[in-house]
Amino acid sequence: MLRKRNKQKRFASIFLSFLLVISLIPLSAADAEENSDTSSIGKVSRIQKEGSDIYLDFSSGKGIKLSFLKDNVFRLHLDPSSEFPEYPTPNKPDHVTKIVDKDKNDYQKEYGTVNVKVKEDSDFYRIYTKILELKISKTDSKMSMINKQNNKVIWSEKEPLSLEANSAVQTLNTKDGEYFYGGGQQNGYYSHKNNKVNISIGGGWDAGAASSPVPFYLSTEGYGVMRNTFKPGVYNFSKTATFSHEENRFDAYYFVEDSIPEIINEYTELTGEAALMPEYAFYLGHADCFNGTHNGHKDQRTLLGKGLDTLNQYVEKDMPLGWFLPNDGYGCGYGGLENLEKFADEANEKDVEVGLWTQSNLYPDPSLPEDSPLRRDLDGEVKAGVRAVKTDVAWVGQGYSMALNATRQAAEGIEKQENSGGARPFVISLDGWAGTQRYATLWSGDQYGGEWEYIRMHIPTYIGAGLSGNPNVGSDMDGIFGGDPVIQTRDFQWKAFSPIQIDMDGWASSGNDYSKSKNPWNFGEPYTSINRMYLKIKAQMMPYIYTIAEESTSTSMPSVRGMMLEYPEDPFTYGTDTQYQYMWGPNLLIAPVYNEKDHAAGVRNGIYLPDSEQVWIDYFTGEQYQGGAVLNNFDAPLWKTPVFVKNGAIIPMAPENNAINELDGSENRIFDIYPAGKSEFTLYEDDGKTTDYKSGKNTKTRISSVVANDKVKITVHKAKGKGYKGMVKERGTEFLVNTRKQPESVTVKVGGKNNKLRKALTEEEYSRSENVYFYNESPNLNKYSTEGSEFAKTKVTTAPKLFVKIAKTDITKNQVMLTVNGFNNTQEKEVKDTEVPDVPYGLGACR
Repeated sequence: MLRKRNKQKRFASIFLSFLLVISLIPLSAADAEENSDTSSIGKVSRIQKEGSDIYLDFSSGKGIKLSFLKDNVFRLHLDPSSEFPEYPTPNKPDHVTKIVDKDKNDYQKEYGTVNVKVKEDSDFYRIYTKILELKISKTDSKMSMINKQNNKVIWSEKEPLSLEANSAVQTLNTKDGEYFYGGGQQNGYYSHKNNKVNISIGGGWDAGAASSPVPFYLSTEGYGVMRNTFKPGVYNFSKTATFSHEENRFDAYYFVEDSIPEIINEYTELTGEAALMPEYAFYLGHADCFNGTHNGHKDQRTLLGKGLDTLNQYVEKDMPLGWFLPNDGYGCGYGGLENLEKFADEANEKDVEVGLWTQSNLYPDPSLPEDSPLRRDLDGEVKAGVRAVKTDVAWVGQGYSMALNATRQAAEGIEKQENSGGARPFVISLDGWAGTQRYATLWSGDQYGGEWEYIRMHIPTYIGAGLSGNPNVGSDMDGIFGGDPVIQTRDFQWKAFSPIQIDMDGWASSGNDYSKSKNPWNFGEPYTSINRMYLKIKAQMMPYIYTIAEESTSTSMPSVRGMMLEYPEDPFTYGTDTQYQYMWGPNLLIAPVYNEKDHAAGVRNGIYLPDSEQVWIDYFTGEQYQGGAVLNNFDAPLWKTPVFVKNGAIIPMAPENNAINELDGSENRIFDIYPAGKSEFTLYEDDGKTTDYKSGKNTKTRISSVVANDKVKITVHKAKGKGYKGMVKERGTEFLVNTRKQPESVTVKVGGKNNKLRKALTEEEYSRSENVYFYNESPNLNKYSTEGSEFAKTKVTTAPKLFVKIAKTDITKNQVMLTVNGFNNTQEKEVKDTEVPDVPYGLGACR
């Protein structure tokens, strides 16, 4: 609603006790001269308080409205007309989707009216709550923000706010120890200190391009800012930092918090929680043209012919696959809804979900012929079995309000009750903006594979997206163009520990040349077997992956975590020293091989293992390393990407599978545990396929591990929560306890009652029994190699594990407690520490 205050109302308010008018300052000659600068806001001439809103009039005739949503969140709206519209103007009137998901009334219902106070002294106006204080200079209207909880200035203006015909700029002083993150999915970057980033679409898809810009940034001084606009901008994070957008208004939300995750969470509370992807979306997807003339190879294809043949190859080659896009949207349709439905039915029988690309409107365009591949009918497509949409650049390339509106339409079309019965949408997009996370996942654009730069660029890209409130990120496997066997397998390795993987086929080769086809087996052995091993690991880790994905939705802690998120008090994690590694949830550290030199030497250099009191364990060998050190010459042959498990970790697992739809929920719960001290993990489960999770239909199961001397006690507590459709309560439980010592005894209690265990003598006996345990002194992780291949001979032997399997019980009524006597998982290994810089002092730990 537009609100233009008239003079009569303003003057009348002086006499009302609940309104506060601070001062009325007549314009002097100096003021009049100052106002000749049309960009200047001038000096404050009047302050008026109305509830939790503060209005400021300036000598230039401009006005500012401060709206306090919480004690630590407020909106600063500078409007030359003093009308203060509630929402920024979209780029077209029919772009109705809003950036914010929670307005002031929603905040007030949840938190109450904020108690805002206004004071002045000889130099400043002070507007404050119990958490923050905004100071405005009487001399020049420069502003500064103080966190009252630690009495620290967290930002201060170098110059006053500036408005020109097509430029709204805030200019801030920055500090030597201050770091900046955000700006959306900035390809190739996430730590922006002394760099400039474009908050705008365009510029290609390589390093330096903003594949999904977001007008939000945060500082290690303890604050974040979101510009409430659909206009492009530029953020320059130099010593004197400038933040500009191409418009004649300044509208920004400010968040004050003590940690990076909490700042991101404030931002997503305002703009909306990230969507929780359906479980199948975390598996590999395949996309290509399978209708009519192929765009590259020029052969004739049909969905029920070449389409199903390609899908079946994944099945025949024992490759995990979650979803399949059988059209490309560029002249390749799907042959009508009846044909599409037949294909979807066949794919679903093989446990694979179906989606569509689109480069056009989602609903029928009467100007297009009925057989045009660009003539779309989302309602009909979803009824035919479509559950995913990839909104491509040819359609959403306008970005900003258009792309935000389009992703909402796609998501809502999928989840409509009359279309799908409430299926959970999976929308893959790019050219995102603030609010996109509510509806869509992010794809990084079209790049050339076959080059080390492709891997190098994407590691910080993923980290940066998460630091901008967009945790659901992905990209093509070894690019959409080009290709190379080594780059492809290295890409499959590290992206097994990331949300979205896409085999974007059909664009890397043409004619009769299929040498660079995008699938995991294209380059033959050993690459096929290595790629399969990592896809299988990801499929088996799905309970862990899905749990950290839910955390990224409910708390905004991304799955791909920059090292500073888990180790905020470690100084080495804030700059670019750790930009080529990340935490995959709280328990796994991933350090991809990303350059030719390391690969040629069969090593990975420069891996930083944080925390001098923490032991890190090589996932593939069981070797242990002390934290607080940089690790060089770490063994990383072709098949191995460095993956470290935090000692004390609990990793929920699933049985071997190639698609989540193979599992019906009755399978055993499996917990891979690295006992050390006291640790715990809470497993999250829901139906994985509908929007019921939004109404709290889930279960949470706490798993705890306590080591005392040479005994470890592991407890799987009762599953708690509302439950969900299709939930199976009777389930078995398996433990994989990492221990280097043959146990003296193994006992189990189920529901407080002893459950007798039998010792198995072989792995085969263990696999076909229940209420049994087996100590495996040399587990081989290379279990899925192509039979007869050279790589099948490679032993991937990890440290000893104790396997324990317990019969089914009602997991909502009975806890399961395992006790191992004679436990010891310690290995001595010394690593030389290296110097680290001073810690940024603005943030504390978020625990």
